[in-house]
Amino acid sequence: MYCIHCGTALPPDSKFCTHCGKAVYRPEPGPDNAQGTERDVAGEPSAFPAFAAEAEAEVAASAEPGAAVPAPPIASSAKGDARAAAVPPSAAAVKAPPGKPKSRAVYWLLPLLCTLLSAASVAGVFAYQTFVNMEVDRLHTEAERLALEGDWRGALDRIDAALEKRPGHALLKNDRQVLLDTMLLDDKIAGTTDDLEAKEYDEAKQRIETVKDQLEDRSGAVYALLSAKADRQEETIVLTQVKNEYPEAATLAQLTPYLKLLKPYDSEEAKAASKEIADKIVDVAHKQASEALADKNFAEALSTINEALVHAKDADKLEELKERVEAEQTAFEEAERERLESAMKAASQEDLRNRTEAVELVSIYAYPDEYGYFNIEGEIRNIATRPISSVMLYYDILDGWGDVLYSDSLYVDTEYLGVGETGTFYVYYDHDGMMDSVNVTSAEWIVH
Repeated sequence: MYCIHCGTALPPDSKFCTHCGKAVYRPEPGPDNAQGTERDVAGEPSAFPAFAAEAEAEVAASAEPGAAVPAPPIASSAKGDARAAAVPPSAAAVKAPPGKPKSRAVYWLLPLLCTLLSAASVAGVFAYQTFVNMEVDRLHTEAERLALEGDWRGALDRIDAALEKRPGHALLKNDRQVLLDTMLLDDKIAGTTDDLEAKEYDEAKQRIETVKDQLEDRSGAVYALLSAKADRQEETIVLTQVKNEYPEAATLAQLTPYLKLLKPYDSEEAKAASKEIADKIVDVAHKQASEALADKNFAEALSTINEALVHAKDADKLEELKERVEAEQTAFEEAERERLESAMKAASQEDLRNRTEAVELVSIYAYPDEYGYFNIEGEIRNIATRPISSVMLYYDILDGWGDVLYSDSLYVDTEYLGVGETGTFYVYYDHDGMMDSVNVTSAEWIVH
């Protein structure tokens, strides 16, 4: 039998064509087809009409001489439609026309080949793009690793290599911009090295402060790494400045600012520098306080010690000196109090003497002269501890029996008398013949 679709010769029991794969038509025996042969519907064209004519010719040629070629059976359908089936009397004896199935196979294979080629092309492109994506991801991952290690240049090279493969990659473009910004800020940090070599510490700290201000508006692991680097560089600047300058400081006022500079940092190097300065503060404070103590300037000594203890706590050397200063201050104040009391008492007594015993009568003479006058003259001395002035003497004029005839007063001629200085006085009266002597009874003066 033959395939009605492609004309290939098939074994009698085949259900599918071995060439095209389609199902084979196998009619069941019945009233209209007692032999169970294949047929064509009358009035309908055959699937392969050329193959049918050639098959009939081949059957006729293969028959024995003189044998009649059987006519194709004709059957009528139930509706009266006539159908003619042209089939060979023996399916095994009919052969497919040579070359026809092969040309039909070519038509079927070409689309399949194109499909396979297209599929292979798509698969190849897909595989290539997948490989490119994997390479981009690898470069991106390596760039992130290098960036987190602080190798900005290496990370940028990896990003650029990835962008060559994927120029429109938005994430790569963003990361490249972040790296460029990071490298710019890192260059500013690196620029402080030259400032340190030139000992321009304020300029270096200003650069770092500018970078830290700019980093406040940025976030991400790379910027966090750069911020930590800025902090470390700032600490390096401060430590370098302190180590270079503090040895020249000789007073507490000069040393304490360096401790304040180191206070924000807790690295081992910063702690060691702080301890060195604190030890020097103790030594300087001990020397200054000891000198003040020698001058009995207890307040200054205690102030110096207390100020140093703020920065150098638990300094036994200063604590012992403080106890000594306080003890000597107490003893001195007690002695001073006693001295003051004694001085006040002496001053009171002295003041009393100055007010009551400041004038000493050195000499006094009373005598009549040839002109009929009774003369009185003499000298006094200031024996007070302070100057005096306006000295007035009170006296009595006596007769020969010692009786008081007159009482009177006079001012010493010298108005102002310093301590130990002398002054004179003189007065005369008309002599009445009874005046004999003079007795100074008291004196008054002003103490300066």
